[in-house]
Amino acid sequence: MDLFRLFHYGPNGHALPPLLVGLAVVVLGAVVLAREQGSPGSMAFFGMTSAGAVWLLGSTGFYFARDPSVALQWARIENCGVVFIPSMVFLFTLDVTGKLWRFRALALASVMVSFGFCFSVLFTSGFVRSVRMFPWGYFPQYGPVSIPFLVFFSVLLVASLLIYHREYRRAPEGIRKRRLGAFLLAFGISYLGSVDFAPAFGVPLYPFGCFPVLIFLGITAAALWRCRLVDITPAFAAAQILRTVSDTLLVFDQEGVVRVANPTACDLFEQTEEQLLGQPIWRVDAGFFPRERFEAFLRTRVVHRYETVHLSSHGKKTVLDVAVSGIRDEFGEPAAVVCVARDLTERKMAEEELRRAHEALRRSHVV
Repeated sequence: MDLFRLFHYGPNGHALPPLLVGLAVVVLGAVVLAREQGSPGSMAFFGMTSAGAVWLLGSTGFYFARDPSVALQWARIENCGVVFIPSMVFLFTLDVTGKLWRFRALALASVMVSFGFCFSVLFTSGFVRSVRMFPWGYFPQYGPVSIPFLVFFSVLLVASLLIYHREYRRAPEGIRKRRLGAFLLAFGISYLGSVDFAPAFGVPLYPFGCFPVLIFLGITAAALWRCRLVDITPAFAAAQILRTVSDTLLVFDQEGVVRVANPTACDLFEQTEEQLLGQPIWRVDAGFFPRERFEAFLRTRVVHRYETVHLSSHGKKTVLDVAVSGIRDEFGEPAAVVCVARDLTERKMAEEELRRAHEALRRSHVV
């Protein structure tokens, strides 16, 4: 494949800025994703930075290219990132401002529009029709499909800025206001990168779009260093609590299928979370919460408490104190079943040792 043949490339100092900034964008997205432990906000941020990285690293490819056909291939790759930038920015903006659920249909529609433009980039010449040699190297030339894309791009990016501005003015003094202010400034500066569209229409203006993105990286990194990406919400807190609860915690639906399992439950049943989720609990362990006991709980709707013994694959016995309660919907009907199991093995062993000691003491007095 021509794209991977080194003789099609040559040195070009103009390729280094987008290359370095693109790599920095990748690192920032990955760091935020890891730091926020894969939260929805961090995934939206990662999607946004990934689109930006494809744009910057793709442009590096056609700057280095000596052959126009190779440059054209890189131009298509680059624009696959470009067409997703507005929808990913909009998606991230809605998430970080707490409006994603309300405008989820609009967010999904924007992503689908980006997919449509991506199809045009890859399989037609309506978006990227050719490449042209400039003093800084090859650069893509846009076709008629790029016009509606620019409208789409402008509308979503302006909408994102307006959302940040409105939420910033409404927010009280504190972390949230500082975070929104930082994003408002960072995105406002990064939008200067739109200057890269000029040479795509034949205007010989140097594409310095990576430099506003570099400033965006600095502002965003500083903001995220001081503040978390999102506020502490009940959903976020619940996810963290699940990870830290030392007891086994499971949530079932009305069919007894496991829908939530914390790490302690995974350790107890010697399965990964992916293996546990979606299985009826009596298939995981028939003795832990038998089907007849589960059905009896649904009929009576009273808190159940019982002791059971779990036998591991290595023959280790674990004595469990199991408490079962229900979560009801707005009509008072059971919507889910919560099960918490506490390990009583050590306590039972201590009680048994104490019983034996008392028994030995009693026998010694009798003698």
